[in-house]
Amino acid sequence: MTTDEGSSKVPTMVLFDQNKKFHSFGYEAQNKYEKLLSRDNHREWYLFTDFKMTLFQSKELKENTPVKDIQEKIEMPAIDVFANAIGFIKNKLQEDLDKRDSGIRESDIHWVLTVPAIWNDSAKQFMRNAAIKAGILDEMLSLALEPEAASVYCMESFPCVGKVGTRYIILDLGGGTADITCHKVVEGGLKELKGPEGGRFGGTNFWEMMADFEMSKRKFDNLENDQLIVKFPPRLYEIYGEHESIDDVLQKAGCSEDIKIKQGKMRILKDKGQWIFDETIDQVIERTQSLLNALEDVDYIVLVGGFSESKYLRTRMKAEFGDKVVEPTEPRTAVMRGAVLFGHNPAAIQTRVSKYTYGIATMKHFEPGLHSEQKRILIGGRAYCDDIFEKHVTIGQEIIVGQSMKEITYHPTIAKQTQATLQVFASSKEDPEYVTDEGCQHVGSLLVEMDTGGNRNFKIKVKLIFGGTEIQVKVRDEHGIVIKDAKMKFLD
Repeated sequence: MTTDEGSSKVPTMVLFDQNKKFHSFGYEAQNKYEKLLSRDNHREWYLFTDFKMTLFQSKELKENTPVKDIQEKIEMPAIDVFANAIGFIKNKLQEDLDKRDSGIRESDIHWVLTVPAIWNDSAKQFMRNAAIKAGILDEMLSLALEPEAASVYCMESFPCVGKVGTRYIILDLGGGTADITCHKVVEGGLKELKGPEGGRFGGTNFWEMMADFEMSKRKFDNLENDQLIVKFPPRLYEIYGEHESIDDVLQKAGCSEDIKIKQGKMRILKDKGQWIFDETIDQVIERTQSLLNALEDVDYIVLVGGFSESKYLRTRMKAEFGDKVVEPTEPRTAVMRGAVLFGHNPAAIQTRVSKYTYGIATMKHFEPGLHSEQKRILIGGRAYCDDIFEKHVTIGQEIIVGQSMKEITYHPTIAKQTQATLQVFASSKEDPEYVTDEGCQHVGSLLVEMDTGGNRNFKIKVKLIFGGTEIQVKVRDEHGIVIKDAKMKFLD
């Protein structure tokens, strides 16, 4: 979006009014809230920032998982905050198209929603549900992993990276997280060399002060600048003055020599400026080195994302890894540009590596000596072994995108069963025996509507389809007819 601030990327901020009704998004939300703050009228308005982290931090993500506003005063369902943000972007695009008399209708548009690669299946489904709630049709929506989207952009537009045979690491360094993927360029697309990884060590995203800090941190370079200069709002100075002198606070913290606040500016001397970034950059370097040790013949380390524009980060990375470190034009918009390319050509990612071993909980006829007595149960006078991990794909396995794994047959537990719920598990181990083994976790359910006709021996045949951004499923009955009422559910 073109803005008065001259940026094509706006801050992820959503503002709701006194009635918890959506008011604005991005710079409009930021500017409105700044005005409310300056008049001390902000207390009944609710601003949400950095809410994507909710999906990363929630151990048991649900449809009604709450998120707190910036004042930590109220909670709203996270899905409402996400849906309003997505809905604003959707409506804004349509308004702009209508102004141009483009003739493009809402039904003509396929949407690509980008998500961090480190998000789990429930977080991805949450984002899909939020987009659907915002009015986007399910069949007109694709999810793209952010570092993969950036990788597609780099392959298409970055000559040194796009050659067949090139092996590279993509570091997508955002405001709060880092996403890392490893790819090899092959004929017609990309092959994943290692499963995606990352963590909460991005560029760490007060208003004018924080926006100015975002600009300053990109310009900061320990070799060129003696200090990091950030605007310090007068109102913030006043707030400190109501309690104790900010100079006294700096003195107590032992920072009075390194940090000076004068004439509305906070000046941080070079050594302290470096210290602000070092912990994060050290983690990025350590993780990158670990990948270089695990992979052979890596040609490039590609930096994308907002934090990758930090001069100090680039200086440190190049000092450590030399000419391997490169970046495309406009690295902060690489994900967005790559998402458009991915939307036109999802097959650009040809293979992926499974992050986990996936399987379905099932029962089998009990075999003494083979199965654990603790798992022995009786149904209709027959002995079965419960909680068996029926494996569909193995951790680290290379999967062709859209490839179906082996088809596995399951039987109803009762003759007149009309619905089956198969429990899907993920494991960090290669060959778990039971779903209760260490390292196994329940990640979702497969719901199947069926008509057994009273036949106890009725069969359903299940294929899990991996390799895409989301796990899909194909279910057939015993006659080979596809059961359409079968869906994966990763959210409660």
